[in-house]
Amino acid sequence: MEVEGFFINHSGKLIQLFSQDILFVEVEGDHCKIVTNDEEYLVKTSMRQLKELIQINMIQIHRNYMVKSSAISSINLQDKVVEINGLELPVSRRYKQNLLECIKKI
Repeated sequence: MEVEGFFINHSGKLIQLFSQDILFVEVEGDHCKIVTNDEEYLVKTSMRQLKELIQINMIQIHRNYMVKSSAISSINLQDKVVEINGLELPVSRRYKQNLLECIKKI
């Protein structure tokens, strides 16, 4: 299986990112912050454009967040947050059902 990568313009350099390395994406104004295990990248693009580039299971959990399903360590339905690498990200009412449908649960 070929690993899917794409290039982003970050601080004047073109940097190759691989889809499987992305933990989550956060919208910040007209930019998106792409968070990996090692680094955070702020790029001027939309969430929609990133969804098309990232070739893995990303779940939108909030208007400003999408997460890699396999990176989720826990989901707190009462507090409406998901935990990824110790960070709590909000789950909106609008996207809660989408999240629950996309995860595998027993």
